[in-house]
Amino acid sequence: ELGLDGARLVLAGHSAGAHLAALLTFDASWLPAEVEVAGLVGLSGVYSLEAVASRRWMRANLLDAAFPHDPEVYRTGSPLNYVRAVPARIWLSNVEVDWGLYRHTAWMREALEAVGKEVETSTQPERHHLDQMEHLGRADDETTRRFVEFCRRVAEGSS
Repeated sequence: ELGLDGARLVLAGHSAGAHLAALLTFDASWLPAEVEVAGLVGLSGVYSLEAVASRRWMRANLLDAAFPHDPEVYRTGSPLNYVRAVPARIWLSNVEVDWGLYRHTAWMREALEAVGKEVETSTQPERHHLDQMEHLGRADDETTRRFVEFCRRVAEGSS
């Protein structure tokens, strides 16, 4: 309907946006059957709501306004619980100071590798969770360079 070329569609997000992009990539119920995501970029992603909920400050400040305090909601809303060997190429990136979200990147990488899926990962030094997005789009930013290169490779179908 939108005229999207699914062979070139890359979903990307930062933090909660990476959470949503991952849900769309791994949980087939969110997208029409004919849409196949070609690439996923997760920047400092939140991939386990259960882990976030286990930390009182994070639950109170990040989850309680959006979700009922319900472990089942956290479980069903966690992309880690839907990991499967999708056709999409995947790049997960985090930053040096990331409020523990580097663990989410590690868990997602491990889950993907456990189902035989290759995943690219990177950590950008001397950046924190918020300034990762502040710098995105700048010509001298390493994450921007890698993001553009990843999308090019997905669009071209190359490694």
